Amino acid sequence: MPKDDYIQDTGTVITEMGNARFKVHADEMKVDVICTISGKINKNSIRIMEQDRVSLEINTYDPTKGRITYRYKR
Repeated sequence: MPKDDYIQDTGTVITEMGNARFKVHADEMKVDVICTISGKINKNSIRIMEQDRVSLEINTYDPTKGRITYRYKR
């Protein structure tokens, strides 16, 4: 899938669902999105917890799914 098929957004992690999946509330779209973590976050062992601010890419074909690409510092 090309990079252009994603919507960039920021959000807050609501819950951790296991298997590196999180429920994130997107700010601009005002929806809850089921997100997985990107490969770079997994490779560098970055921990994501509830109430963390994250940057995410939302799939344009299914706006309920996405990928966490960055965790902002507290």
